[in-house]
Amino acid sequence: MGFGCYHPVRALAITSATVRRWVGGPKQCPGRTSSIGRTGCNGIHSVRVAHVVYSRISIGSPRSGTMAANKTMVLLPVFNDWASAQKMLVNIDQAFHDAGITVAVTFVNDGSTDPVPDDFVAAGSLRSIESVRLIDLACNLGHQQALAVGLAELTKDGEYANVVVMDADGEDNPGDIPALLQAAGNSEKHIVLAQRASRRESLLFKLSYRVFQNVFRLLTGHTYSFGNFCVIPRAHLDRLTFMSNLWNSLPATILSSKLPLELVPIHRQSRYHGRSQMNFTSLAIHGLRAIAVFADSVAVRMSFLLMGSACVAIAVIIGLRIFGTGLAPGWASSMVGFLILIALQIIILFISTSLSALQTRGLMQMVPAVHAHIYVRQNLTLYGDD
Repeated sequence: MGFGCYHPVRALAITSATVRRWVGGPKQCPGRTSSIGRTGCNGIHSVRVAHVVYSRISIGSPRSGTMAANKTMVLLPVFNDWASAQKMLVNIDQAFHDAGITVAVTFVNDGSTDPVPDDFVAAGSLRSIESVRLIDLACNLGHQQALAVGLAELTKDGEYANVVVMDADGEDNPGDIPALLQAAGNSEKHIVLAQRASRRESLLFKLSYRVFQNVFRLLTGHTYSFGNFCVIPRAHLDRLTFMSNLWNSLPATILSSKLPLELVPIHRQSRYHGRSQMNFTSLAIHGLRAIAVFADSVAVRMSFLLMGSACVAIAVIIGLRIFGTGLAPGWASSMVGFLILIALQIIILFISTSLSALQTRGLMQMVPAVHAHIYVRQNLTLYGDD
């Protein structure tokens, strides 16, 4: 995939005295083989929008016999912003304590150059969080690729019912997690997505994002109104991690998975510390990654759009030639011939692109479920039992 590194580095850049090695589960997860044939799907099976009113949730006590079946795992990628991650950890613990839920938290260290602080997890400070784990990557892959590796690593652990994916910078509010879990409990087979009802960004960012949403809808036929903040049932995790597009974009891969979805309107918050490192170029690349998940649909839609535009232009020129006056001799025929050549080039480009895409589908794909471990340097336990 060319993420800047291939083999993991064995050195460890973690200085915390409380770090202990976390030994993961089995290398293979039963049932994965049957999921391979489902990759590359397009479209949504069903989407529901839920307006959830928060109420206290009782999922089970930490020592109950149903803990394994009802346990929640929270996954967060981090790159150097350990101050925000530490505050997020405290707020997650508070949100789950208020809701009467126990939870495990896993951070994905996306090749941070700053080490994990020694006091990242204060002893005895957590009440509802049973364990804090760290997936230490060998290099910086990027936000979406780090999430792909994290989700693939979580498939090795079957002792939870749902995975909550969120950002660690504070823009995703931990207080909204109980509402998402409540929606997940009401519809166990659905992936619950936090739909962005509002966001605290500059006017330029909001306008740019609105343009992206319209372009995305035009090119793919899907509505992009959510980010990474979501609840994924454990039963769907294998399917998603066997989709190679997960390397590009988690939200777009969820849209293309044909899994049932449920949208819960959520207000996006401000960052805990500093400013976002996402500039216009990064936003453009992020948008193109999401659109690339629907490359086949984009090729077909673009071809028909351009062909339609050429046909309309030809019709207008013929109309001007028949009913117009004062036009230069031969102008209409020259323009029609030029547009016909453009239409033929579009057809040839569409055919060649389609054949190339179909040939690529027959090749072995690099999927997170199989290849993510390449980028994992260490699995660590920062807090809780091994």
